[in-house]
Amino acid sequence: MPIDSLADLSFQECLRILEGRDLDTRELVGAAYCQRTAHFGKQLSVHMINNAHNGHCSEDCRYCVQSRDSRASLVNEGAKSEDAIVREAVRASRQGAGCYGIVFSGRALFQERLKKVSAVVRKIKEETALKVCVSAGFVDREQSIALKEAGVDRLHHNLNTSENFYPQICTTHSYADRIRTVEACNAVGLPVCSGLIVGMGESSEDIVSTAMRLKELGVTCVPVNFYIPLEGSTLGERPRLSVDYCLRVLCLFRLINPRAELCLAAGRELYLRTVQPLVLQIVDGIFMNGYLNVSGDERDDVLEIAQQFGFSIVQEPR
Repeated sequence: MPIDSLADLSFQECLRILEGRDLDTRELVGAAYCQRTAHFGKQLSVHMINNAHNGHCSEDCRYCVQSRDSRASLVNEGAKSEDAIVREAVRASRQGAGCYGIVFSGRALFQERLKKVSAVVRKIKEETALKVCVSAGFVDREQSIALKEAGVDRLHHNLNTSENFYPQICTTHSYADRIRTVEACNAVGLPVCSGLIVGMGESSEDIVSTAMRLKELGVTCVPVNFYIPLEGSTLGERPRLSVDYCLRVLCLFRLINPRAELCLAAGRELYLRTVQPLVLQIVDGIFMNGYLNVSGDERDDVLEIAQQFGFSIVQEPR
């Protein structure tokens, strides 16, 4: 299989990208870079998220310290005010963000929260040029329409892993529930940002299955997270991923779905700190200034690396 032969990669060809010792990782990065520059040039989008409601979740997702079964000590202060979320969005815009994610814990979007989200998004759009992404659990068709009309640019709703592995990380809802949310958004033309968490104990086959499913669903943005074993999560420690394997995972997602935005999210600092210049040759988006319950690299550190290697930061929505 020529690495640059991307049309309809088979399952086995995708698996070879992850595990094939006959493929040099540097060659894979080179092929990924060709696709990255073909579709996104040397632009890099900066994503920042706002943990707008911490904890109080009814779901038992084993990787998450906000889950109902978590033993983590979290500060549960309730949802942030509309003004606080807007202020932090303005700050994110001034810091160079192009995409701002508002994240609420909980199983699904309820009516009162829908009204709040809609009002917040409209205010953010009035004061910034940010692309706004909302993560609020499951949504139905009518809620997807309301979010789109409010100005939400994308709904964020990760698949997280494969259908086969999903029962190992969550039992309070199903994989089909997640698929239905993505399909509800697709049905009304609301773009979806959906990715996965790598390193929870899944197999390479699970990762390939997830990559193929995301492509089939037509998601416009794929965030790749690498599992961070936070104290209190019921999943606990998992086998440590190698730098080489992480790079191959990113290459797979770029090569199988080259036109989708590919964003490196949580775990970047833990697994890939020493090879970030290589990472920027694969992804076109990067999360900065932390994640939901863990800190990340500071903005200036990331931007300095990007600029040193000739990448330009894009703020306006694509």
